[in-house]
Amino acid sequence: MSSPQTPAQSAHPYIIIAGHGRSGSNRLLDAFDCHPQTLCRNEPNETRGSVFNELPPGFFPAGENPGFIDRWRKIIAIAATEISERDRIGERAKDYIASPANRLFARRVLARRRIRGVLGSVWPNLRGEQWSAAPYLANHDRLAGALPVFKMLLCQGWLIDAFEREPEMRVIHNIRAPKPFLISWRRRYVEPTGPQKVFEDNLRELQHILDYFGRKSLGTEDFSEEALFETELWRWRFVNEALHRACNGKPRYAWVTYDAFEKNPVGEAERLYAFAGLDLNDAVRAEIATLENKLFRPQPATAKDEFDFLDDIIEDVLDGSDLMAVLGE
Repeated sequence: MSSPQTPAQSAHPYIIIAGHGRSGSNRLLDAFDCHPQTLCRNEPNETRGSVFNELPPGFFPAGENPGFIDRWRKIIAIAATEISERDRIGERAKDYIASPANRLFARRVLARRRIRGVLGSVWPNLRGEQWSAAPYLANHDRLAGALPVFKMLLCQGWLIDAFEREPEMRVIHNIRAPKPFLISWRRRYVEPTGPQKVFEDNLRELQHILDYFGRKSLGTEDFSEEALFETELWRWRFVNEALHRACNGKPRYAWVTYDAFEKNPVGEAERLYAFAGLDLNDAVRAEIATLENKLFRPQPATAKDEFDFLDDIIEDVLDGSDLMAVLGE
């Protein structure tokens, strides 16, 4: 039995795909989902009623917290037995799916919120956003042998706090170059949310981020398009650089860039599968080769002119950043 000073480690290896949104992490998760022995979870920390809500906010590292690692391991163990409406429910054949009928039930029923709501009168568990994978989809014993792969973004604080103390956790850090990230973020997140609101939300964390890098304040709290981009770029740098600094050079940490995966998805998948301890056979290789990039279309020619001030902001914010070597810039 482990002593209170040395909590027992997690029983099984698991993968966490980490980083910032709008960086291609969905495609990485899809690549891992092609393997029949993976349980791929899409942001299980973001579902309503998630077990991850038991933890403090995960954006900034909490530092010394004796109770954190025990709670983390308990939560990971639970999340590795569940599925949610965010996941790719029954989309691909898996060794642990109890039967073809279970897979069909998953695609036709579990993946549809309205139908689950009706069935909730019989199975109350289905009313929530996540539920136990067994018996609805998975064979319990076979599921225990699957490799859990969790895509969890913007929670690098948790990962930094857990990484040194959790030998079964492997982190795959997904990074996209700052300029295309910012353009995609502005169009796909800021526009529907509202630029002023996003700017005000960013300001709440900004001073803590600037303190981390030993930089002065932004200099203004007045909204402008340039100030909005600058606050988000500081967040992008912190999300990626803090995690990279904490984990780089360790055998349980790997990083992949959006551009590298876009150019050679099979080659990068082969490298990341080996890192995760998975085999990449011809069938899986062929499936990965056919994955489509549905989220990121080529930017219109006007994009460069529309955001022509970004180069100056990137040069200032990323001056001296550890990430430039990672991105080859």
